[in-house]
Amino acid sequence: MFDAPDFDLEPYAAFDANPYVERTFSSWDRLGWRSLLLQRFHHTARVERMALPATEDLHLVLTVAGDASMETHTGGRWQRRHWMPGQVEMALPGVASVRRYRSVVPLRTLQVHIPHVTVARTVEQLGGAGIDYERMAAAVASGDPLVEHTMRSLGAAGAAEDL
Repeated sequence: MFDAPDFDLEPYAAFDANPYVERTFSSWDRLGWRSLLLQRFHHTARVERMALPATEDLHLVLTVAGDASMETHTGGRWQRRHWMPGQVEMALPGVASVRRYRSVVPLRTLQVHIPHVTVARTVEQLGGAGIDYERMAAAVASGDPLVEHTMRSLGAAGAAEDL
């Protein structure tokens, strides 16, 4: 899974996701996409501690089913969010985190990884100086219908050619 040179997924090589999630779809396996990685997961009902590694890629998570109280620890403090359908979260590139949660209704997510090189190249092409990822993550978490719709569209892409 970690053979795509544009992605920073090597930190996940040592991460055992099996106790926490069942991956039900991967765009790399089923569609052969290499421009981004789209995955669907079914989550366990309760996690006491799940340490997620830092990656430079842009990682977006859309809750498509469920109802969970999610707590995420980054930078020395815990932040609690309610994950329910339509909720989009963005992990901060380069920042490891720890999560714990309890799900009242089975939790399912759609997750998109966009390579850091793609993001950097796009910023350069648009003449931008840089990205404030913390501000972007806060904006996405507060509700962004365009991001949600785009992620749902990717999840329904079926046999579309590589994006």
